[in-house]
Amino acid sequence: MYKCGSGGTPKSTNKDFYDGDIPFLGISDITKSNGFINNTEKHISSDGLNSSAAWIVSKGAISLAMYASVGKLAILNIDAATSQAFYNMIFDDYDLRDLVYQRLNKANELSEWNKLISTGTQSNLNADKVKNFQMYLPKNHDEIKLISTFFKKIDNAIALHQRKLDLLKEQKKAFYKRCSFRVYNYKIAPKNTFKTALKTGVQMEYKYDNMD
Repeated sequence: MYKCGSGGTPKSTNKDFYDGDIPFLGISDITKSNGFINNTEKHISSDGLNSSAAWIVSKGAISLAMYASVGKLAILNIDAATSQAFYNMIFDDYDLRDLVYQRLNKANELSEWNKLISTGTQSNLNADKVKNFQMYLPKNHDEIKLISTFFKKIDNAIALHQRKLDLLKEQKKAFYKRCSFRVYNYKIAPKNTFKTALKTGVQMEYKYDNMD
C-alpha cells in the first residue's frame, strides 16, 4: 500500500470552502454507488481543502465508509477529497488493490465489522480499527492476480446485468408516460367487452364483466 488515512471536512459555515472544483466524497455518494465513484454530490474549493484535514485521494484508491454506511466501500474513478467518515487506501499495485477490495467487501457482506463498531449516538469505526484489521493474502503475485481477476469478472457480469435492468426500468417508465389507461365501472360495462390495445401511444381501455 502506497498511502492511507482518513479525510477531513472544511467548515460548513464558510461558503468560500464549497462549490469549488474538487470532488468531495460523502456518505450518500458511496451508499448509492455500485462499487465505483465517478462523481460526487458536493465539491470543495482549494481554500476548503487547505483549511481542513482533507487531502486529494488519487484515482484508483479504495474508500471505505467508517460512519453511517459502515463497511461499504468503493473504488474512486476520479481524484477526490473525502470527509473524515472515510478511510482511504492508495495502492501502487492494482492486482493487490483488487484483492484487498474483495476481502474488505467480504468483511462488509459477512458483517465482520460489527464486532469492531463503537456504539453510541452513532455506530461507527475509526481509522485505527480499519488500519489494524487483519487479512491474510497470498505471497505469490500470480495467485493474487488470479483471485482478483476471478472476482472482477463476477463484478463485471453483475454490473452488466444491472445496467440492463436499469435500462428496462427506464423503458417501462417511458411506456407508462406514453400510454393512457381508462377504466370503466364494471357494473355499467356490458359483459365480454374486455379490450386491450398495447401499442405505443394508443389509448388502452379495460372493461370488466359485471360480476353480480
